[in-house]
Amino acid sequence: MTDPRRAERQWRALAVAMQMMVLVGGQEEAKEQECRRKANHHRLRKRRVGRPPKPLRRPRGREQSCMMRGQQAIKAAVIRGEEIPMGHVVTEEWPKQTSAISKPTRSWVKKRKEKEATKRYHQNKQARACRAEQVPSQNIAPQPEEKEQLASPPKHVQRRERAKQEREAKRLHGKPEREKRKREDDEHKADRQRERELRNAAAGTETRASPPRKRRARARPTGSPPLARGDQM
Repeated sequence: MTDPRRAERQWRALAVAMQMMVLVGGQEEAKEQECRRKANHHRLRKRRVGRPPKPLRRPRGREQSCMMRGQQAIKAAVIRGEEIPMGHVVTEEWPKQTSAISKPTRSWVKKRKEKEATKRYHQNKQARACRAEQVPSQNIAPQPEEKEQLASPPKHVQRRERAKQEREAKRLHGKPEREKRKREDDEHKADRQRERELRNAAAGTETRASPPRKRRARARPTGSPPLARGDQM
């Protein structure tokens, strides 16, 4: 470790510098949060009530932001000729569960874009209504030949309406075919029932026309004695 050209010493110097940057960045962030808390305390606005927003599972982003903030603070102190801040360390337990840097899911991004588009649509609509109220009515009166230009809804709303119209058109287009198929099935069932009734009627007529058959007595084997009444039972 005495040789400054060895890699171990360079890695140690980099680790110490990174630790100092993180500590100074954490101190700067704590000061900023304290100023923000005091400003919010004096403000007479209603606080947000409800569940806090879910994090995006990015624990390293906070460390990187603290490191960059500490690096900027140290550079500013060196340029101004001030004393380099030492920062402070807060003892905390090691995290029990770690998660890698992951991108947000596609569904979350899609929902966020749809919400932003809907929000912009309503904001623009409200702004147009406010502008229309501010302008005198004689200036904004539309001419008979002019067409009123309406803002189109967001794209996801247009896709939803288009899909709904396509399903409705498909349902109406297939309704006559379904009715025709149903009529054919009913006619086929009626024909089968009529054939079955005719077949049953023909079978009943043939049964009444043929005379009843006589049952022949079973021949008794020769040489066997006649059975007694008790044996027959």
